[in-house]
Amino acid sequence: MRLSIKDLYKQKGKDILIRDMNLEINAGEGISLHSDMAHIEALFSLLSKVDIPSNGTIEGDYIDGLHWIRLDDGIFDFMTVKQYLKFFTKLTLSQVSVNDTCLNMSLNDVSSRKIKLLSITQKIRVQLARVFLLSPKLILFEIPLNTEDYILDKLLQVSFEYLYQNGVSIIFHSQHMDNLKTMVYDIYKLNGDGFVKYAPEIVEHIVYIEQPQDVLPKINVYKIPCKAEGKVILFNPFEIDYIESIESTCHLHVLSKIYPSHLTISELETRLTPYGFFRCHRSYIVNLQSVQEVITYSKSSVVLAIKNNTDQVPLSRSKMDEFKKIMDI
Repeated sequence: MRLSIKDLYKQKGKDILIRDMNLEINAGEGISLHSDMAHIEALFSLLSKVDIPSNGTIEGDYIDGLHWIRLDDGIFDFMTVKQYLKFFTKLTLSQVSVNDTCLNMSLNDVSSRKIKLLSITQKIRVQLARVFLLSPKLILFEIPLNTEDYILDKLLQVSFEYLYQNGVSIIFHSQHMDNLKTMVYDIYKLNGDGFVKYAPEIVEHIVYIEQPQDVLPKINVYKIPCKAEGKVILFNPFEIDYIESIESTCHLHVLSKIYPSHLTISELETRLTPYGFFRCHRSYIVNLQSVQEVITYSKSSVVLAIKNNTDQVPLSRSKMDEFKKIMDI
């Protein structure tokens, strides 16, 4: 894995989000970013090619293994750890061993426990394990608030070391310097004024990024954008029941309403598969958590009934075996 950022500059309207950013990251390396969420979101959009730079270049072979772990990522907390990881193994056709992943992520002793009963740092390790199943190359990781539970923090560090040993690079980020101080990596400041590395003696005296008092902190949630009536609407993946492609335009079905998206069905499949979505037909992607019933009309006609809805989504014959394996039916 290699990431090379040279003279990166990004401006939106009157706001300069990234200025003069130069960075080189190789496989198995980590750095920390002291930045607010607006600038991190802009960076991720550029890294994932959702947006393009105003100036400068981003090069590297990381794009097919780019992931972002955030504190409010959706997680199926009614499942046990092992059920959750096996679910994503089947969903993504991963060849990575769930048992080995639990062991290497220090989850072996809680693998049979429901996720909702885990501590915060245990849940974070579950998120790391889920991403590891997807063969990551570069991970953006939002650092949680410090915990007094040293043992769990130590196990989290063990998980990071395992990722590094497997060639995964990590960009840690937080708005609070106290969080970043717990890491042993170089710390950089990222804001509209520039991109600079903090000297070690400065790090000890910085506590937070000063922001205008009338600016509320941005909530960090992964969203799918749609346009409707001149507005851009952002949907949480778990709000979406299914997606239908009609004449090369994808339509998101949310609470019995339909919203067009500029993203292709292949792009949506790539983004939503880690959230429990399944490409059940060449023109449909379904949220498996929204499926109420599997209805068979004939050998060649099978549909998925959407809960709290009268809609039915076709399940193609070519996807039948894969669907059965994922759902254990």
